[in-house]
Amino acid sequence: MFVVPIVRVPLNITCSKKWLIPVIPGRSFTEPTRAVQKAATVGESCCSYKSHRMPLARMCSSTVICGFSAAVAAAATMRTSGRAARPRRLEFLDLMRGLRPGAYQDRRRRDRPRDLTPRGTARYPRRDVRSALIAVLVAAGVAQALARGQPPEREPGERRLAPAPPPAVAPLEAVLPPDEDAPERIVGPTEGAPTMSLAAAVRLALERNFALLDSIDAVQATRWNEKAAFGQFYPTVTPVYQRSDDRTVFGVDLAQKLPWTGGTVSATGRYLSEPTAEAPFPKTTDLRLLLSQPLLRGVGPNATFFELTNARRALQGQERSLSLAQQRLAVEVAAAFYAVIAQRQLLDVAGQSLQRTEGLLKSSQARLEVGLASKIDVFRAELQASQARDAMVRSHAALASALERFRALLALPPDDPVEPEAAPLPEATDDFEPVQALVLRALDSRLEIAEARDQVSDARRAASLATQNLLPQLDLNVGVTQLGYGGSFGDAWTAGDRRVEVFLSASYPLQQTALRSTRAVAQIQVDSRERAVRRTELDVEQQVRQALRELDQIRQSVALQRQAMEVAAQQRRLAVLRYQRGLGSNFDVVDAESSLVTARSALVQLLTSYAVARLDLKRTTGTLDVLTEFAP
Repeated sequence: MFVVPIVRVPLNITCSKKWLIPVIPGRSFTEPTRAVQKAATVGESCCSYKSHRMPLARMCSSTVICGFSAAVAAAATMRTSGRAARPRRLEFLDLMRGLRPGAYQDRRRRDRPRDLTPRGTARYPRRDVRSALIAVLVAAGVAQALARGQPPEREPGERRLAPAPPPAVAPLEAVLPPDEDAPERIVGPTEGAPTMSLAAAVRLALERNFALLDSIDAVQATRWNEKAAFGQFYPTVTPVYQRSDDRTVFGVDLAQKLPWTGGTVSATGRYLSEPTAEAPFPKTTDLRLLLSQPLLRGVGPNATFFELTNARRALQGQERSLSLAQQRLAVEVAAAFYAVIAQRQLLDVAGQSLQRTEGLLKSSQARLEVGLASKIDVFRAELQASQARDAMVRSHAALASALERFRALLALPPDDPVEPEAAPLPEATDDFEPVQALVLRALDSRLEIAEARDQVSDARRAASLATQNLLPQLDLNVGVTQLGYGGSFGDAWTAGDRRVEVFLSASYPLQQTALRSTRAVAQIQVDSRERAVRRTELDVEQQVRQALRELDQIRQSVALQRQAMEVAAQQRRLAVLRYQRGLGSNFDVVDAESSLVTARSALVQLLTSYAVARLDLKRTTGTLDVLTEFAP
């Protein structure tokens, strides 16, 4: 045996169940003495599938194993007589225990019973486990001593060669970013771009949004209709003037609709001049005053104010629709605002992931150059880096789309530079009232329910008027008439004959099919509107429950995602540590990186969704006052 000084080389120690065997860089176990094994090099697992004991192969050159060196030359195995001596088996356990080579095997043969199994069948001795553990501990101690620069003790007469330089592998700490990002930071807008807060964005949208402007126009139109309906209670004055060759007439007509009773007052006055007539009195004055009060059809405030009430109700409905549109617009603007915030955060998460993945790719390539990694590790890192770059591209596109959506709600062109200001992600820590309290508040405050209830009243008014219209027309009339003739208008007015007339007028149409159909349809509308109220109440209750359930689900999901993010960060930290120590491939690092990015992306989406869901809950319960909530 030729003793060669110790040379330090990097090792990968692999394990096969109960036996540990070191793998030497640049060497292959090509001559196994106990079980047939394929050649093992650095980066590959070398384990015995036939036996738990794998003695080391005979070597004709210096080989270093965990700080121990041994070499067996073929010439040393020749007997003096020239015949080839039987090769002595050099085993790792013999070296560790200080026994004569082969002594352990001889003792095992003497102690164990006769083995009737075929040759080559694997055996599993239990006592070798303890020996293997001792060998690993000794090897670790020697490796630690070499790492501190202290050479291990050597036998007398052993020569020491110059230490070989370590392989040129870049340390992972230099090429891999930290395994954990900094705490979630606030990502700002594009440098130099004008920014806008959420409150300012909502106020601007209330002024310029196209859909909201249409609602405002509808309100203005119904206001004019309401004024027109109210105009029927103003007095009507109609001047009259007629002139011909032999006659001149001028006068005025007055009419006034009486409120509450449904009656009307009309007055007419005429001055007639006929200068060419042969009558002794060419001037005539005629004054008529008539009060007509319905007694059956058309009497009462319902018939009197029916059109005015419908116009006012239309105005009220449009105003409620405008309020609901403002609330929905505020929630949409908030959703678009936080969508931009979320895409910024996701873009930052994708950028950090790309940086870490590129570092892993550089490390894998460096390890491949020195034989510490396989080509599949490099391919795996390249695939992960490609996916990270694709995520960056998709994040940029999503951010641009979110910005355009935000500007569209503000009635701004897509290329306008305005952006939402930097805002922190909200915390899901709010406590809300019980669901029953929120439901009762919504039933009292929601504008949709109030409108549905008013529509029931409208249907009942229409049905009552349709029933009244089936009655005959019976009116009480009181009239005053003054007619005079004279040579002048003054004489005609003074000499006028005054009369007072009181009479009744009645009419009843024989064809009432249309009126009866109107009444039937009105009754159907009453039933339909009552069902609509109940349906609206159930819808509102379901919306409140769903909004509260969504908030509670988001809050629980946020807590779970935070835990998942912490676990993913620890998993990645451990995977990177194992990869740095050579105890595993980069598969675990890639898998942990994907889990970490997924958890952080989900957390960002949940936090931004929580901010929007909180506003939507206020809208659902009818307590969202846009002007107060987004006041400057």
